[in-house]
Amino acid sequence: MNQAQPLRAEFVCSDPKAFALDARIELSVDDFSISVLFGPSGAGKTTILRYLAGLERPTSGQILFRDETWFDSKKGIHLSPQARRIGYLFQRDSLFPHLTVDANIDAGIRRLPRSERNRRRQQLSGILRLDRLGRRYPAQLSGGERQRVALARTLAPLPRLLLLDEPFSALDQPTRESIRRELRDWLAPFGIPTLLVTHDRQEAIGLGDQLIVVDAGRTRQTGPVLDVIARPADATIARIVGVETVQPGRLIERQDDILCVDVSGTILRAAARPGSAELRPGQPVVVCIRGEEVMLERGTLPLLSARNRLSGRVANIEADGAIWKVIVDVGFPLSAWVTRSAIDEMPLEVGGDIRAIVKAQGIHVIGR
Repeated sequence: MNQAQPLRAEFVCSDPKAFALDARIELSVDDFSISVLFGPSGAGKTTILRYLAGLERPTSGQILFRDETWFDSKKGIHLSPQARRIGYLFQRDSLFPHLTVDANIDAGIRRLPRSERNRRRQQLSGILRLDRLGRRYPAQLSGGERQRVALARTLAPLPRLLLLDEPFSALDQPTRESIRRELRDWLAPFGIPTLLVTHDRQEAIGLGDQLIVVDAGRTRQTGPVLDVIARPADATIARIVGVETVQPGRLIERQDDILCVDVSGTILRAAARPGSAELRPGQPVVVCIRGEEVMLERGTLPLLSARNRLSGRVANIEADGAIWKVIVDVGFPLSAWVTRSAIDEMPLEVGGDIRAIVKAQGIHVIGR
């Protein structure tokens, strides 16, 4: 079986007038997958896309696509965007206002024979549900429809790599969620590897296969989306990927496969993971706990396998869409996600007593 061919990019921008960047990216380009460039605004995600697309030139480094060299500072190679055959969808649709939907889709494939042009447009219109919109103009479309047309126009030339730069950021929340649910289904039939820029955690979880965390111009951690979120490499990455509870502590002892950690006087028991072997008793550590790993209980506790049963008081309750974040003071602020019905059934109120239950597997310990 042939090994999947990668895109390898390692480049630096040290120009004081430009965005300082030091990025390393590798992803398979022989199979359909969505890799997510994830990080806060201003982290350098769009700059990385522009270097990959050939719209800007790094100071030094290499960009290799399969057996092609797109950029090599030492050899003086810098292929144009057209030569790289990349599809790039920006934050705004940038449709031609004087052209119909059909004509906008055809704009990138005008050199193809008419029969092939028609076939490809019809295929895209069917997948992206644009069949009945062909004769309309952009001004007659909703925001979601315009973005679907822009995606169809980007896919029409069958690019070898698709770059999506926060393509849903200008849409209202319901439209964003609708398109997000369907994007993978739209892209899969074309088999085009995709690199998506976002700072929306739910977008990254819902769409991504691989997560590439970017902060202050550097790629900090890469791996399967849920692995990176569950096991961030350090406290900074934990905060970037949205881990709700990130607290300093001290490792007290190891008990076989369990780490005992003191966090502000509260003892937590966490599962030892690969990479934690070098942690030693007395060492300062950081404890990371995702809100969905925390269960809240009042009254008599059932028999549970959880090693951490923490008594505390409700410090705050915050609405966040369909679910609510409850912050419990257990010696340190511990966040949990619950439904509105759970708040009413317990009931939960600020200042009330509560127990927080966390399994040892739900606690990630990092050395610091």
